[in-house]
Amino acid sequence: ARPPLALDGLPAAWRAAVRLLRRLPGACVPPPTFRSLVAAAAARGDFPPPAAVAALPSEDSAERARCVTAYVLAGWRAAKPPPQREPPGLAASPEAHRRSYAEGGAAARRGWWCHRHPRHDDQLDDPAAPDDASPPPTADRDTEETPPAPLLLLHAALCGRVDRPSRFGVAELLLYNWRLLPPLGGDEPAEAEGEGEGGAEGEGDRPSLRRMRRVVPCQRFVCFEEEDWFVRLHVTLAGEAGRLVEAARHCVGACDTNEQVRALQSLEGALETLVRVHYVAGIGQAPGADAPKVTPALLMGRMHRFLPPSPPELGLASEAEARAVRVYCASGIDQPMVLHLLGVHRGGHAIGRFREWQASADLPTPHRAFLADVRCCTPMRERVEAAVGGERLAVQELARLELAHNSCIDMALRLFTRRYELVRALLGVDALATSWQHERGLIQEARLRLLVERREMEGPRRGLPTRAHAYKREPTERGR
Repeated sequence: ARPPLALDGLPAAWRAAVRLLRRLPGACVPPPTFRSLVAAAAARGDFPPPAAVAALPSEDSAERARCVTAYVLAGWRAAKPPPQREPPGLAASPEAHRRSYAEGGAAARRGWWCHRHPRHDDQLDDPAAPDDASPPPTADRDTEETPPAPLLLLHAALCGRVDRPSRFGVAELLLYNWRLLPPLGGDEPAEAEGEGEGGAEGEGDRPSLRRMRRVVPCQRFVCFEEEDWFVRLHVTLAGEAGRLVEAARHCVGACDTNEQVRALQSLEGALETLVRVHYVAGIGQAPGADAPKVTPALLMGRMHRFLPPSPPELGLASEAEARAVRVYCASGIDQPMVLHLLGVHRGGHAIGRFREWQASADLPTPHRAFLADVRCCTPMRERVEAAVGGERLAVQELARLELAHNSCIDMALRLFTRRYELVRALLGVDALATSWQHERGLIQEARLRLLVERREMEGPRRGLPTRAHAYKREPTERGR
């Protein structure tokens, strides 16, 4: 999560486009008017020309300007007029159409589409309504599917400068869409034991677990409390992921056994912090625990209209599955980074396919670069197995590495389980059920099972058999 930068801080040429965002939440609900507002803004020349992109002073300014155009395009997508439907029980012939209007009454006709066009009540009550019962054309019912050319050219120029695809993704929705409210006296809890180093002085403006209640979105789309809750959860996860990045660097640079054990322990601690963030947000808490008073299932019923369709090359079964994997992977690069360090196979299930696509095409350039550097290094699991195969480790060292690695696997499984519970809370208990079974199985398979190797190393010293099957016949070994 980058430090917040007010959109009003962009150059003066962008202010008209920024003001357009203030109309976005209310103008995208039926009857939608946002497309008319965007078309009028393009006709007035409110959008800067593509040449203005080069004049932006920094990459941060370019990212925020790209957020502006991405938000406008998301609003354009959400303001698409609903398709016209045949009235229920209405025959196709004009005579039956007229008879239905004459017999059904104005109340029945309102139930069909008047809730989307409340301005046309007087015409619905008119018994001389036209045969096709189509609402009169208005400026609020745009039929143009393509956004204005000035907006598209400007967005393409911004995407080229920051080396990002022209999609509305996790960066625009979450990573760059936050700000911290000023602290209230006594409202911010004291830092818990083990919660980071340096305390509040070392946090700066970074969102953290202790500042979680102060995180709010800069741009709202549906104006639900559930939207603030969703953004707050993932921005806090992004802020706390800094410890995960440091632990990953420690794992990459660890050479001897002691350093590897300490690196795995720091990785486990960083994963535990991310799990606690989910607990504070009410995901996976025990019954009766204090949790935010939100109804997560309400959010995607409105938010999905702003999200782009799934890439066809992913081969997802439906848009519902696409929304589910988008929520599951919304935390960014932490998932592929942890899975690589622990030696978990990527798999070809829906979650794995979307995660790999997001890591290669939908994340900010610095995130992708860091993930590529991590993936160039050998996973910790393979390092331990190579050391065991070369008989370079003492039994005690082997035991320490196995315990540290398997503790990380257990903590990673807790974190990924919280992600799955979040998906179920937002999209129903059946969402991603099959894909999650594959995901959980791959994580569990990454556990180190070095008992046989440990016995084979220790057996000759004690005059015991070195074959693993011999120990299975020992009564003292049963049940272990």
